Amino acid sequence: MSIVSLQKITLVGSSREKECTLEKLQSLGVMHLVERHHQLDGQEIFDSDNYTDTYRALKYLQNCSSKRHQVFEDNDFGIHQCIDQVLLNQRCSIDAEEQYTFIIQRIENLEPWGNFQFPKLDEIGGLRFWFYKVPVGKITKITKTVQTWQIVGRDHRFAYIIVISKTEPSANEMPVPRIHLGSLPLFSLRQQLDELVIKIEDLRAERESLTRWIYLINKNLVDIDNKVVLMQAKRQTQDSKGVFFVQGWVPANNIELITKFVERQHLAFMAEDPGENEMPPTLLRNPRLLRGAETLVHFYQTPGYRSCDPSVVLFFSFSVFFAMILGDAGYASLLGMGLLLLWGSLGKTEQYRNTRNLFLALTITAIVWGILIGSYFGVSPKPDSLLSSLKVFDI
Repeated sequence: MSIVSLQKITLVGSSREKECTLEKLQSLGVMHLVERHHQLDGQEIFDSDNYTDTYRALKYLQNCSSKRHQVFEDNDFGIHQCIDQVLLNQRCSIDAEEQYTFIIQRIENLEPWGNFQFPKLDEIGGLRFWFYKVPVGKITKITKTVQTWQIVGRDHRFAYIIVISKTEPSANEMPVPRIHLGSLPLFSLRQQLDELVIKIEDLRAERESLTRWIYLINKNLVDIDNKVVLMQAKRQTQDSKGVFFVQGWVPANNIELITKFVERQHLAFMAEDPGENEMPPTLLRNPRLLRGAETLVHFYQTPGYRSCDPSVVLFFSFSVFFAMILGDAGYASLLGMGLLLLWGSLGKTEQYRNTRNLFLALTITAIVWGILIGSYFGVSPKPDSLLSSLKVFDI
């Protein structure tokens, strides 16, 4: 079994030293507190809007394709001013992108009519321009009551027609409804588009510049999360007559760390095995190469404390099933090449390395199975070839 054996620890200390003790216990990081009261979340403790805005700003900067060198220490760094600037950049970027899409559409609609500017009504006797995009086959359906009209453009599907009159032609005079082009001429729209492109570029440059604060923003969030966890821990303690006690689960092999911690902090503690009616949390610990399967186990269902850990079985069975589903050594080799390209980036954290090991097992198993069934990009090797001699199964 790779489910770690736990012991229930009860710590007892002075109520005056409770906060300091809990902070140091949090830094030790080996104890899972027994929940005695309702757990708080960050929104109950901190301003929920600021908390959410900080996460939004961090995600916005992390998604930037190009990032600046990180600032690790800055005594003048103001988290609130930085977040406001990032979110303002995000809002302005969204607005600019929407305007860009709108103007592009306006230009596409206006281009078939040419680059023109509306004259003033008093200059042409109060006449107005009415625009119609008429299918070529319906031109003959324009009634004779429409006296002044002109085809100003044509393609293989439509004729672009302008009717000049003081009033809009009625629905039975034209075969299609009129379209609305707006009052701005084509050259004005193109000028706006150029200005908008410059604005978008400036906003992107500002966003890239702001990415230098990702580390400090993330550090601030970690500090907030730690404060949330610490306040939750305070709610899980019980005070009585000047002393407090707190209970938690600790891996059996970490009891020595707790013993030394208790001696340094002048605390009293008691360690006991889980009772028959108690259900401790489940801590999985597998060999380093096989830890990638723990993610799969948690995805389906975390096993109970007194059950068996299926991680090792799932690691190999999942690899075999994946290989049988893919069923091709050629495509599996392409996956292997992709894994090699991402090998360095998948080694930055322990979780990434565990996932990388799982992907490596999937790739190797798929290649081996593809060779055994003799499939290479859907093609079987020639009967007298070396690859054909490696074929074992005929599916």
